[in-house]
Amino acid sequence: MLEIIDIADDGENDTYERLNPRTGKIETVVDQDVIRRSELRLKARMWVTSRLLPKKYGDQSKVELTGADGSPLIPEKILIDFGDKELVELEDE
Repeated sequence: MLEIIDIADDGENDTYERLNPRTGKIETVVDQDVIRRSELRLKARMWVTSRLLPKKYGDQSKVELTGADGSPLIPEKILIDFGDKELVELEDE
């Protein structure tokens, strides 16, 4: 885990200076190859970590099915009103 943080924090070789032949001035240029290699190193370590310790670092998705205000999604009792006839109550068995 500390190695991942070290790679992410290391920006030492992300840029370099070169002489612009048109202007004759020194420019600072971003080295995209170094940045992509660091990103690949991070992703590889994160993948290995998620496989070795899935409970702590793995992808997690949790689905909770509840109704409004945390009530059960499927009610225990269902009341059906047929207008002028008597009220029918269905209970979950």
